Amino acid sequence: MEMVKESVAIDIELPLEASLKQQLQQTLPWEAFEPFTLSRVPHIIRENNKELYEPKVVSIGPYHRGKESLRAMEEHKPRCLIDLLGRNPEVRLEVCIEEITKLEARARRCYSETINLTTDEFVKMLLLDSCFILDLFFKVRAREPHTLLDVGWGAKTIIADLVLLENQIPFFVVEKLYTIFTSNEGDRDSLLYLLQPSSVTPDLPANGNIHHLLHLYYQWFVPGRISKQRSSRYSDISTPLASIISSEHPRPNSIISWLNSRSSRSNKKSNKPMRAIPCATELREAGVIFKRKESPSDVFDITFKNGVMEIPMLPIDSVRRVIYMNFTAFERSNRRKFNCIRKNNIILANSVVPAAFCK
Repeated sequence: MEMVKESVAIDIELPLEASLKQQLQQTLPWEAFEPFTLSRVPHIIRENNKELYEPKVVSIGPYHRGKESLRAMEEHKPRCLIDLLGRNPEVRLEVCIEEITKLEARARRCYSETINLTTDEFVKMLLLDSCFILDLFFKVRAREPHTLLDVGWGAKTIIADLVLLENQIPFFVVEKLYTIFTSNEGDRDSLLYLLQPSSVTPDLPANGNIHHLLHLYYQWFVPGRISKQRSSRYSDISTPLASIISSEHPRPNSIISWLNSRSSRSNKKSNKPMRAIPCATELREAGVIFKRKESPSDVFDITFKNGVMEIPMLPIDSVRRVIYMNFTAFERSNRRKFNCIRKNNIILANSVVPAAFCK
């Protein structure tokens, strides 16, 4: 009797295929993520100016966590937690931990990359970093002594670190701890007052969403429409942040309308592509004379007439430069929503400076 041989197909899975299948199973779909609000500065922007985007003394959030140069400040963060617990003896540490743990998944989704920290490590980081921020501003607002701020370089350097794009934690975490320590549930205004650099209330997005501290101060400093009653000069300087960010000019009352009006005029006059403004050296070589503008209406009150460009004085030192550059980096990481600084530079080139000076 002749035996019938049956063929049996054996599906052998290649190592690469198995590895990719496992990775795909562990990868969440795009729908599972909220839009990223906490990202790194792109390498192409930061490679020649790392000092503008990296913290000098304190790490906030995961991106620069654990750096040796920032380790000394980590010893102070638990002291900030102790001080905050002392402000309200009814608050228990376990409550703080429980509430922050509830926010862990949401907070992780805010970052543009996977944060390789355990739950305990991640929650501890959010708790201590939030306490550092809150304790700092509580003491500044109340003019209480603060060991770190009493150091000559302390105030400006620490505040500058707190507004770096890569040195942020989600604002809702800070807000949650604030409500716990103050028992002011739902009272965002009092938190904003604590964080404000002056008595002027920041203009917030229509939905009231604040991503992080840098976003909050961007809303205060860059865009916006504030009432005439609140557009007076910033004489109420009550925190170190005001002396760093505030210029000697009033905040622009109508930056958006100013930009839109110039943009529409520019587009009507010509269909030519928009160009970037040449640097000051090129303009000077082309014959442009620069003068300080007397009594400008705002920081964007720039005029060009008879070869003379009059510009409001905007104080720039090492700390202010860091802040301005991180405002710009924030815009570039959120181009669909925020482009006031970038748009203003382009419009300046197309509306204020004649084409002859841009060749």
